[in-house]
Amino acid sequence: MNPFTYGNPISDPARFVGRAREVDQIVARLRNREFESTSIVGDRRVGKTSLLLHLSHPQVGERHGLADGSYAFVYEDLQLVDRSVTPTRPWQRLLRKMARQCGDPQVSSTLVEACRVEPIDTFLLDEVFDALGGRRQRVVLLLDEFEHITQNENFGVDFFYGLRSLAIHHGLALVTSSRRELVELCHSDTIRSSPFFNIFAQVPVRLLGRDEALFFFTTSLSGTNVVFRPEETALALSVAGTHPFFLQAACHFLFDAYASAEAPWGRAARACAPAFRSHSDSIHARAAGFCVSSLAGASSARVGTLARRGQKESRVTRLSDWLSFAPHAADTEARCRRAAFVFLLVLSSLRPRARERARRRRCR
Repeated sequence: MNPFTYGNPISDPARFVGRAREVDQIVARLRNREFESTSIVGDRRVGKTSLLLHLSHPQVGERHGLADGSYAFVYEDLQLVDRSVTPTRPWQRLLRKMARQCGDPQVSSTLVEACRVEPIDTFLLDEVFDALGGRRQRVVLLLDEFEHITQNENFGVDFFYGLRSLAIHHGLALVTSSRRELVELCHSDTIRSSPFFNIFAQVPVRLLGRDEALFFFTTSLSGTNVVFRPEETALALSVAGTHPFFLQAACHFLFDAYASAEAPWGRAARACAPAFRSHSDSIHARAAGFCVSSLAGASSARVGTLARRGQKESRVTRLSDWLSFAPHAADTEARCRRAAFVFLLVLSSLRPRARERARRRRCR
């Protein structure tokens, strides 16, 4: 089984690599006397959701002294919040999750009853969290994609004042994730200037360190009969960098090249196409042309014509435009590995500088 996965976040603590400093910062704020909140900020696909899921796992809580039964970690993906959603709906969902995790039957019953009330206002929530505090229950809400709340006009300034009050006066801490600082992602100046954002300390989530990336190779391949050669590891790092998503994707197909002498490049290309589109609408025609000519043995004249056409129109050609030229299968182990290496080279065109150039072209 291929140990490298890309697309979905990491949910198993055994597969979670790095982020020790970030975890320590968040846990330190939860363990201090004031039980404080944290805002996680980072680019897309850099591992914010994986970090939140890691914090929510009982093994991790036990490791950091937060699993004595008085802490409830509740994860919620706020991408479900669309423009029609009002504060009552997410609170009902959160209260139900809190009830399932609460070990006290009386408090659990209180939470279930509160779920049935519509609308849920600040006074009801104050009573609920007061009851939790009376039973020495503390709640950590792990709120992924929190900008879906701050940018939703149904969540007015009263919602944020109420949430701040609950976090200050009761056993409630928030750990949010967003692509930028929360104060930059508000739908009005009134909310932007509210004191709600003062309760957070910001923890940036950046690329993995080089040592963390090397440890990622070692731990992921343990238990398999595959060992990447030093030059393969170096190539993966040189073109995918230490970005966790790109590194996982690159290693996934490189592992396939080892595991099977007939790993189909066409399948790999189609599988990675959505991942490319989720990071950038397109890739450079030259990189795509190199991919095609190296793998499919297509006519150099044909490839050159397409590349020149893309340049002439002052745009970059979509990855999907090139997939039809890829071969259906690689018939030897060497060809499989070559396919994986070319995939890595294509990845290099999506590194930050190239993505920024593509963004500027689209904005013209």
